[in-house]
Amino acid sequence: MSIAFLEIDLGAATRVGLVDIVDIASAGADASDGWWVEYSTDNSSWTQFADKFDLLGSETFTRRASLAPGEDVTARYWRLVADDALSGRTIAVDAVQMWQESEELSAARGFGFSYSTETDYAMVLTDRAIEVYDAGVHVGSVYSPYTSAQVAEVTRAQSLDTLLQFHEDVEPWRVFRQGDGSEWDSRAQSFDNVPQIRFSDATYTNGTNEKQEVLLLKMTSGTDRFNLKYGGKVSASITYDGDNSTTAGNIEAALEGIEDVGSGNVSVSRTATNTFTVEFINDLGQQPIALMSYQFLGPGDGDEIIDVSKVVDGEFGGVPIMSAARGWPSCGTFYQSRLALAGFKGRKATLAFSVLSDFFDLDLELEGSDGGLLLPIDNDQMKAIRQVNPGNHFQIFTDDGEFWISDRVIAKGQIPNFALGPERGIWPGLDVAQADDNNFYVPADGKSVRAFVFEEASQRYRALNASRLSAHLIASPTGWATIRRDSSEGADRVFLANADGSAAVYTLATAEDFAAWVPWGTQGGEFVDFIAEGGRTLYAIVERTVDGQTGLRLEIYDPAALYDAHVAVSEDDPVSEVSGLDHLEGETVELWLDGRPYGSAAVASGAVALPVAASEIEVGLNVAWRAETMDLVMDVGGTTRGSKSRVHSVHLLLEDTGSIAVGANGEEPREILLRSTADAFKPLGDILYTGPVEIDGLMGYARENSVVITQTIRSPATVRAFTMEGRTV
Repeated sequence: MSIAFLEIDLGAATRVGLVDIVDIASAGADASDGWWVEYSTDNSSWTQFADKFDLLGSETFTRRASLAPGEDVTARYWRLVADDALSGRTIAVDAVQMWQESEELSAARGFGFSYSTETDYAMVLTDRAIEVYDAGVHVGSVYSPYTSAQVAEVTRAQSLDTLLQFHEDVEPWRVFRQGDGSEWDSRAQSFDNVPQIRFSDATYTNGTNEKQEVLLLKMTSGTDRFNLKYGGKVSASITYDGDNSTTAGNIEAALEGIEDVGSGNVSVSRTATNTFTVEFINDLGQQPIALMSYQFLGPGDGDEIIDVSKVVDGEFGGVPIMSAARGWPSCGTFYQSRLALAGFKGRKATLAFSVLSDFFDLDLELEGSDGGLLLPIDNDQMKAIRQVNPGNHFQIFTDDGEFWISDRVIAKGQIPNFALGPERGIWPGLDVAQADDNNFYVPADGKSVRAFVFEEASQRYRALNASRLSAHLIASPTGWATIRRDSSEGADRVFLANADGSAAVYTLATAEDFAAWVPWGTQGGEFVDFIAEGGRTLYAIVERTVDGQTGLRLEIYDPAALYDAHVAVSEDDPVSEVSGLDHLEGETVELWLDGRPYGSAAVASGAVALPVAASEIEVGLNVAWRAETMDLVMDVGGTTRGSKSRVHSVHLLLEDTGSIAVGANGEEPREILLRSTADAFKPLGDILYTGPVEIDGLMGYARENSVVITQTIRSPATVRAFTMEGRTV
C-alpha cells in the first residue's frame, strides 16, 4: 500500500527528465520510511518515476528523482507517494522543480568523490546537474546551481560525505551524501560570523567610533600643562583649565592640530569628574585607533595623575566579505580541521580560515588560537587566488604567482609567513593533481605541466617542467585525473584533456627514474575531461557525433578491451547479430569473434550482422595504437644528429600478445611472426605469445631515424621491454 501526499497537474503532457523535491520533511517519520515520484497520462493509471528514496525524517533535505541522462517521460499528472507506514503523518514540501534536457550541448567537467576505500563515485557536472556513477552504472543525480557557462570555473573541496563547490558568482554549494549513491542533499552553504569588509567604492555608516578617556587628577588649573601623542606625533601643549568644558576644548584643539588627525575628526567632552572622552569621528571614525600616550609638562608639584584608556573599541563599517551583492569565494579546501576560503570576488587576494573544528563559522572575534582568520596576501602586486592546495605546506596558486604558508600550523594570533614561489601562475579551472608523491599544476600560459616541489636545501618551492620534451602535447587543458599504481610494478598516470579535443597521458614512477608522455586519441570523438573513481577506475568525458547528433558520452577505460567504445557479448549459443550499438550508429566497427579478428561491418539501427555465428563477441572502433621512439641520436666522437643512420636490430619482451609489427629506417611496420605454422588455424586469442622477440638484419638508412611498434592485426598486446641497436653511415 502507498499514500499520495502531493499531486501536480501540469495542464498538458510535458516532457520531464528530472524532478527536484526541495526541503521535504516529516515529523515522527522513521529514517527508513520510503517515498517516490509517480506520473500518469490519464490521472488514473500511475507509473513509478526513477528509484525510491529510503530516507524520510524530521530533518529537512532535498532530493532529485532522475532517469539516466538522455531519458525522459511525457506526462501531465505527477504525484509524490510514500509508504503506508507514513499514514497520518504530516509531510512538508517547500517546492517541486521539474526539468527537461535541452538540445543545446552543455559544458561538462568530471571529478571523483571518495568517501572511503570501499565507497567511490564518479561525478559529472553539467548545466544544473551532477550525474553520479558507481562502477560505470548511473546511480543518481543531484541538483546543481551552475549554468553551462559557469561549469568550467567551478572548483571544489571534499571531506567525508560533504562536497563543497565554489564559483565567485554563486553562493558556496554543499552536496551531502545521505545513505547510498542515490540519496544526496543539495543546498547553499550558509556561514556564521562572516567578516565585515570596507570596499573602496562605497561609504559605510554601520561601524563604531573609537572612544578613549583622558583622566586628569590633582592638576592645578591655569598652570599645569601636558600633551597627547597620536600615531607617533605629539600635540601642542594643552593647558588644564579645570574640570570643565574649557579643558575639553583645549584637548580637542590640540589634537586637531596634529597633521594625522585634522580639523573636525575628534570630539572631546567632559563625561565625569576630571574625565574627558575623546571620540574619533568623520575621517577617523568607524575604525580601530591605537591608544594615545601622554606626557606631563609641568610645572606641577609631583602628585599629578594622567591616564588614557579605551572606552569603546573602534570597528570598521562595511559589509560581509561574501554576499549576493559582493560575490563569493572562487575556491576552498579543508586544512588542519579548518575550512579555508579564498579568491573572494571582491577580495581576490584574501584567505579566510574558519574556526578550528567548525567549518562554517568564520568568527574573527573568538579568543585563543582556535579563532577564525582573515589573511590578505602581502605582495606588491594584486593577485587573484585561483586554487588552494593542502600539501606539505598550505599552497596558494594565483593568476600570476604561487605562494605557500611556511608555518606548519595555522593559528589565530600567529602572523603567517606568505612565501613567494616561482611566479608562473596557474591555468584557470584546473586543480592541482597529485601523482607519485608530487603536486602537478598547469601554469597560466596553458602550455606545460609543472611539478611544485619543495627543496630542503633552499627551503623554497620550485616549478620543475614535467613536460619539457613533450610541450606539443599540452594545449590549454580542460581537465585531468590521476590513476594510482595498482601494483609494485605499476606506475601512476595523469590523464590530461586539451581544449582541441586531444589528450595526453603522463606515466611516472619517480623511484625508478621513469617519466614519459604519450598522446591519446579516440576515433570520431574529442576528449573533454577525465575522472578517476577511487584513483583506480578511469572515465573519460568524450564529445561525439553519432548519426548526425553531437552529444557527451561518459566512457570507461578498460585495458582489457580490444576496441574503442566497444560492446562485449558472451552467449551460450552462437548468434548472428549483435545489438546495443546505438552509440556507434553509422560507424564502421571491427569484429572479434570467438578469439579471431573478422574484419569490419557497418552499424545500422543499433546492430551489426555477423559474417559467422559466434558466442564470444567484441565489437568496436579499431583505433590502432602506435609507439614511436624519439629520433635516433648517436654520439661517436661528436654529435651525429641529422646524419643518416640504420637501426639494424630491435629486441622486444612481449606478454600475452597476439600480433606485433615493427618498422625502422623509414620503412612501414611489418608483421613479426610470433608462432609456428602449426598454430595457424587456432583462435588467435588462445595462442597469445609471451617471451622475447629478436629482429635482426633490418635494412635501409634514414635521417631523423626512429623505430615504430604497432599492430596491423588488432589483438591483445603488452610490450614489457624494448631495446634497439644502430649505427651511422
